Amino acid sequence: MKMFWQLLGKTAVAACAMLVLFAGSALADTLSFTNGGTATGSFVYDATTDTIVSFDFTTTEGGGGGSTFVGTGGIIFTNQDGDQALAFDSFQPNQGPVVNGSPIGQTDELDIVVSCGGVTDCLTEAVDGDSFAITSGPNNYPSTTCPNPGTTSLTTGYCLASGEQFDVLNCLGSSCSVLLTGNNFLTIADPPSPGDTLYTMTLSTTAVGTVLGGNQNTGGGSTTAPEPSSMLMLSLGLCGLFFLRRARTA
Repeated sequence: MKMFWQLLGKTAVAACAMLVLFAGSALADTLSFTNGGTATGSFVYDATTDTIVSFDFTTTEGGGGGSTFVGTGGIIFTNQDGDQALAFDSFQPNQGPVVNGSPIGQTDELDIVVSCGGVTDCLTEAVDGDSFAITSGPNNYPSTTCPNPGTTSLTTGYCLASGEQFDVLNCLGSSCSVLLTGNNFLTIADPPSPGDTLYTMTLSTTAVGTVLGGNQNTGGGSTTAPEPSSMLMLSLGLCGLFFLRRARTA
């Protein structure tokens, strides 16, 4: 019995450490750009109509203290490789050319590309408590399926990458954009509201539940990620047993 409690003690200490680390990662919702900038936020999606209802994002990009993307609507289209691209446009009053000592503003665009792995309109398959993987940059696209990353040609089809584009009404291409790094996700939540099919999708560095559609590293299928709530409950239970035992023997 003594060996059991010694083993439990070691396991509990490790679980407590994991609890602290995992809790931080589970709550992480700040994505990084390749230049070190960050992006946070979420949007509301209607799975019945395959449309964006509203969005609210903040980034540190674009100058003038960063960019804020808040509004209704938004654009959803399919990239050349079958992934779904989401475009969120907002006017940035503190950016753009300076005239008479003040910026005249410009319209920036935040692009989030969801890895569908061959599943048509994969966003419509949203499930509460699961996730979608976000693709990362042009290198994530096989050249045979998405030959012109970053282009918006009506002839060859759209092929946007995940990132922020600056002054989209006047400037397109790599010189006017910054890409998101890899291993990012959209976590899916379905707030209680009987009869609707609205989902809140939040930027996250941690997947929850099953990664729907395609995995950004394998290009297809679904994968299962550890459920943060389950991991936290297990760690809390082990911690509780250990410290209860110590209190009784003190």
